Amino acid sequence: MSDSIVRISVKVQPGARKNCITGYSDSVLRVKIAAPPVEGKANKELIAYFSDIIDVRKSAITIEKGQTSRNKLISIEGVDEARLSIVIDDILRSGTQNKLF
Repeated sequence: MSDSIVRISVKVQPGARKNCITGYSDSVLRVKIAAPPVEGKANKELIAYFSDIIDVRKSAITIEKGQTSRNKLISIEGVDEARLSIVIDDILRSGTQNKLF
């Protein structure tokens, strides 16, 4: 496991039909999350979704800023920026939202 931490800005759209990454522009990753924005459900679902597609523990993902906002800063421990970039690029290019590692 790597000691690196990657931080990424995320704009979340809760209450979507399914979890998916919809785009990346202006250094912000746009993500739709199926859970509603009540009682932290969307935040928990966002962490679970990233955990699944990047293949890291849920405990390795932290929402640093934006607990109650759609605009969030998340940190992911144990993954380097190059690997995260590959995962996001593959998802956006192929349209698949499945686990890539």
